[in-house]
Amino acid sequence: MSTRVCPSLRSRGGLSVLVTRWQLGWNLLRLWVVLLAVNVPEVLGEGEGVREGDERAGDKLMSSKSVYTIGGLAIRDKASFLMEFRPTFETYLNKRVGPMFEPEIRFELLALKPTEIMSGAKNGTLDFVFLNPGLGVCLESYLLASVMLTIQGNRRGVHLDRVGGTIVALKNRSDINTLADIKGKKVTAVSLDEFAGGQLQFETLEDNGLSYLNDPAQLRLAYNEELVLEDVAKGISDIGFVPMDALDTWTKKSDFKILNTQNATLYDGIPYPYPISTQLAPNWPFMNLPLPHMDCVVAAQITEALLSLNSSHPAVVKGEYGAWRTSLSYSDILSLQVKLGNMDFETGQCKTWNGFYEGLVCKSGWMKKTQEGIEKGCQGLGREYTCPAGFDCVCQPCKRVPHYEIFNAGGRRCSKLQVCETLEQEEESFLFTVDDTGTIQDLSFSIFEGEDRSHGGQYEYTGQALRRYQNSTFLIPLRFNNTGYHIVKLTSNGIEISLSPILIYVVERKGVNQHTSPCEKYSDETILLYPDTWVPKLAYCLFGVIFAMSIAFGCWIYVNRENKLVVASQPEFLYIILVGVVICGASGPLIAMDDRSAWIDVTCNLALWLHTIGFSIIYAAIFAKIYRSKRLMIDTFDAKKRESIPLSAFPYYTMIPKIVLFDIIILTIKMILDPLKYSRSCVNQHLHLPSCRSAGYCLSGNDYIFCCIILSYHVVLLGWILWMCYTVRKIPEEFAEHKWITALTISTVQVLVITPFLVEMTWDDPSAYSGSLIVIISIKTLEVLIMLFIPKMIIMRERMTVSSVNIEDMLFNLRLDVRKALDYDSATQIHNRSFLDLQRERKKPSPIRDYIRGMICFSSSLDSPNQSNQEKIVNQIEKLKDFIKELESIRFGLELGLGARV
Repeated sequence: MSTRVCPSLRSRGGLSVLVTRWQLGWNLLRLWVVLLAVNVPEVLGEGEGVREGDERAGDKLMSSKSVYTIGGLAIRDKASFLMEFRPTFETYLNKRVGPMFEPEIRFELLALKPTEIMSGAKNGTLDFVFLNPGLGVCLESYLLASVMLTIQGNRRGVHLDRVGGTIVALKNRSDINTLADIKGKKVTAVSLDEFAGGQLQFETLEDNGLSYLNDPAQLRLAYNEELVLEDVAKGISDIGFVPMDALDTWTKKSDFKILNTQNATLYDGIPYPYPISTQLAPNWPFMNLPLPHMDCVVAAQITEALLSLNSSHPAVVKGEYGAWRTSLSYSDILSLQVKLGNMDFETGQCKTWNGFYEGLVCKSGWMKKTQEGIEKGCQGLGREYTCPAGFDCVCQPCKRVPHYEIFNAGGRRCSKLQVCETLEQEEESFLFTVDDTGTIQDLSFSIFEGEDRSHGGQYEYTGQALRRYQNSTFLIPLRFNNTGYHIVKLTSNGIEISLSPILIYVVERKGVNQHTSPCEKYSDETILLYPDTWVPKLAYCLFGVIFAMSIAFGCWIYVNRENKLVVASQPEFLYIILVGVVICGASGPLIAMDDRSAWIDVTCNLALWLHTIGFSIIYAAIFAKIYRSKRLMIDTFDAKKRESIPLSAFPYYTMIPKIVLFDIIILTIKMILDPLKYSRSCVNQHLHLPSCRSAGYCLSGNDYIFCCIILSYHVVLLGWILWMCYTVRKIPEEFAEHKWITALTISTVQVLVITPFLVEMTWDDPSAYSGSLIVIISIKTLEVLIMLFIPKMIIMRERMTVSSVNIEDMLFNLRLDVRKALDYDSATQIHNRSFLDLQRERKKPSPIRDYIRGMICFSSSLDSPNQSNQEKIVNQIEKLKDFIKELESIRFGLELGLGARV
């Protein structure tokens, strides 16, 4: 069964965007697909009273399974956690929520550690979780979990929906009074992923310019807040990080002092009942993992049940909390994870999931030591730094990132991939590098000197740089025999430094035997770049799909030409649209061609003509089709416009060449003044290399002006179509596909906006450039076929029944009642009265109803002819005329709406 996030339970402060490092061009394509997917559901139902959810079996709710598992984070021990929260999550929910479903459901609570919660969430064994906010936002970003509720703790008689952390030390430690005193001290925290006993304190130190990893002499993780306090009380550790209420259970809490005390208040201005060292943050969330559709009902019932609990309920008393409330915003918690470097933007995971070593994140400008180096980091510091069993300990696990500067012999700073020095053959020189951190132990260099044609090999040699000036400067000797460009690569501990490689250019020296390097070999030549072989294959494959679908849909129209639904859809225009789709799609294979093909300049211009004219034919036919529907179905009921409505379809056909004519004129002018020509240019000029990596494009001198004109005209045409779709919105779907055409038009506008940016990003890569254009053209044409023809096939298979018609009538009546029917009285003014009021009053004039009533009265008065009867006869004749006019109007509209066929 497919899963989704229950929208009504989504956290207001959840993760909205995950930044990835994928190619930006592909992201834009994915963004277009998402926007298209958003548009399509909106047109499926148009929101007219249809509500999903609450599947019921009789008077019982339904669910996808009978047992739901809740995973809870056990900080201290699992037995204590189960004793506290089983009365809430098992006893209470089984009694309150379970009987609402058929069959009856039940809930099971598991006490888990962080890694167990993440494992259960990923493999689908958990349905709901109750955990700290730090782990909660990780689940939200990685698995799209949703925050349902926030717990309110009951501490010192106050319901606390926010928590804080404290930084404690012994009162008799006169050397520890501020946060800065943490330097060189031993610190014990609960864990890296513990929120109030770790992450909040880590953030506070970072905000004050301190590092929780490198400023302490040792960081110890006890995984239990009571062990943290015990460590500090015994003097094993100097400072402890614990939640704000940890001291409540400690017998000698007066022995401790709290550093960096903050004056905090609750939302209603009540002072926070605990002294804290950090900012306040939302309390623990109760979350649901992505659930099947019907299980959103289960989540909703759980939410309602937990919100109804009060502080006197036995389950609340046993759990030692106050109540539940609607979800707070957890966006600040996400910012905290990002600030600490715990969020992996590639996957959306938090790094603490992958183990202790991966959870250590050094701040900017620092790098993590090797795992072996971290494990041995505390050895040799003394017995007091021994890590107890069950603890994890690190001693300054980060080291500064080496920062290099590279200079030539003249003292000029060198840049990556730039020419650093120009030398003559066999001229001796040197480079020197400066390490301002003084942490570099060795520096190696590799030089690619070129090609030895006598041996068919390459001159490539490595060496060790010479150390000078108190180990902070290294010298690299240079001497070359070959002319041309040479590459110097620098590595430290096997890792290439950030400024490597650099280039050295060697010129000819008279009287010396010279070899020519590979780079110089191309100094007067060009490396021709062509699209990969998959590009033309993709183009022909996509065009084959477009052509086959167009033929199939054309045959479908012809076979069903007598069907009233097809007749009402104006098949003549549909045929024209199919022709435009084939013409536009045929430009794809032409774009895949290059200068290896004959007549490439003609191919460039032909591709432009086919795409532009095909696009115009498609949307000109769509516009004419909608406009004809408007004239026949809407303007028919306007007495002033009725007389000018053409009955023949020919006037509407003539609109199509008129719309296409503008594109033809612009294209003709361009072909005369500045036609496209296939030309090549270097795409690696910014590297300052002598060789030219040449890519070919169809270009002319005024491309930007031409593109702006054509693009503006097409956008105006699409906007015109959107307006026409709005005017015919009341016409039934069988006569005008305004909903689907609206979605199609909006999608096309999005493509037109995205395409220039995509072209700019892929310009230097012929394969990506050609492939992206082919895909865009194919998407534009395929969506025309899918959105105009598939819905018709679906509607044709649907059967109208008395029940379905009654449902539509009821929904329409509700719509009238909500939006107010308009009752016009020419003697006064327009009044807004509901549909139900009009039904009660029965005062709306109707020629048909007045005529029938008049005929009844008229027949009863024929027995006594007199002057008054003669007046009645005249009145009945007038009413009969009105009656006949209304019938003719209805018949006229039906005839024209069905293509003049009755």
